Amino acid sequence: NINAFIEKISHSFLPKNVFYLEEFGLPRFISRKIHLSRLIDLENNEMEVNDVINSFLEIGFDNLLQQVNDLDTFDKYVIGIFYKGIGG
Repeated sequence: NINAFIEKISHSFLPKNVFYLEEFGLPRFISRKIHLSRLIDLENNEMEVNDVINSFLEIGFDNLLQQVNDLDTFDKYVIGIFYKGIGG
């Protein structure tokens, strides 16, 4: 059964939501920092991307910046653009 392998290839061996968030403009290195903060479980493949985006909107830009460690100025800039893109 190669279904698991096909699933991993279709998302470039990334968790599916990390892959989809890259399509929305959030780089995987920032997604990793957010995931490690335990603010949003981006490796939960049971969550749909719409639910993840709604989680971002519920948390809010300012709150996210306060709760995620190790964000530099560039990370914050990219997250700001991401939030504008998702309507936050």
